[in-house]
Amino acid sequence: MPLYQLFCLSRPAVGRAALSQMIRTAGQTVLSNNGVLTDVTYYGEQKLAYDIRKTGINFGTADIWQLQFQVAPAILSDLRHNLKVDERILRYVVQKQRTLPRLPNTHSIGKQAMRLAGPAGFSRVLRHAGAQIIEDEDEDEYEEEDEHEHEDEDKYEDEDEDE
Repeated sequence: MPLYQLFCLSRPAVGRAALSQMIRTAGQTVLSNNGVLTDVTYYGEQKLAYDIRKTGINFGTADIWQLQFQVAPAILSDLRHNLKVDERILRYVVQKQRTLPRLPNTHSIGKQAMRLAGPAGFSRVLRHAGAQIIEDEDEDEYEEEDEHEHEDEDKYEDEDEDE
């Protein structure tokens, strides 16, 4: 069963009971046909970018809510029919969600690289992947630079004492 998203604009100020009834009706259509609700979101009453004209009345605001669910594609026609018949619904859209491939676990990739390349080759594999590795030689260079900085400070201290 694919994942779908229903985004719905309903008439403003219909009341909490009527709003929950609309959401419950859409959810029951999904659940009664062996579907699964994954998320219900209510965005509140929002001002619209343009007025929606429905049955001779202009609406500048709407209650906005969203359902995410999994259901067989054949059931969508029933859901769309129920939404189309309900006069409290101003607009709706049902959209199929794109499934994203699952990302690999980085820990398992690291273990696999270690197993294939060994400890010495592991850093080579990481460098090839674009990772920056600080080796021990670089750390020694930083320590030498710190020592030179201290020598310069000592030189200035000696000059101050001479004056």
